[in-house]
Amino acid sequence: MNKLKKIITLLISLIIMVTVGSCKNKSNPDTVSGATAKYVQNEKIILPPKSDSYTTIGSMPGLKGFVVKYDDNFYRGGELYSKKGIQSLKSLNVSTILSVTPTEVERKMAKEHGLKLFEVPFTKDIGLSEVDLQNAIGIFKKENMPIYVHCHGGAHRGGILGLVYRIYKNNWSLEKALLEYAYLGGSLKDDQIMIQSIKK
Repeated sequence: MNKLKKIITLLISLIIMVTVGSCKNKSNPDTVSGATAKYVQNEKIILPPKSDSYTTIGSMPGLKGFVVKYDDNFYRGGELYSKKGIQSLKSLNVSTILSVTPTEVERKMAKEHGLKLFEVPFTKDIGLSEVDLQNAIGIFKKENMPIYVHCHGGAHRGGILGLVYRIYKNNWSLEKALLEYAYLGGSLKDDQIMIQSIKK
């Protein structure tokens, strides 16, 4: 009965994921990462459904997309693109940034404002290497928290690092972490390469 309940929940999440994914603006993809190439600050943001496992904080100045709080130690969202983003992170008491898509601007701002910045760059078409995975796990276990994890938009590669956090730090099952991944905008179909890189 428990297995059947899990399968039904997974099917429902897939339906939600496909419905939400078809509504997203897929124009101007970055040819390397698949992320949106240009950020439009006033673009309407579609927030994820409510859940007991995370808190949707929403749009914050200087950060792309929306911010999600997994727990008191982990926040996830989009790229840091201005000093207002630093102020937003400080308002959440964030002391560490883990970036999939680091820029010189971000490096400079983090250094100027006393935030630790770690980089684990990877692409959607390859996923996390074993070294990337171990680096991310090490950062989640050893570094100052709270941490803010991001890629360009926050949904896919940032979401993959969210999966890693849930599995290795919160001791979640892969199935439970994947359901959350889908709720928060990740694609269980299109992101299979990244998901498989964790399963390995």
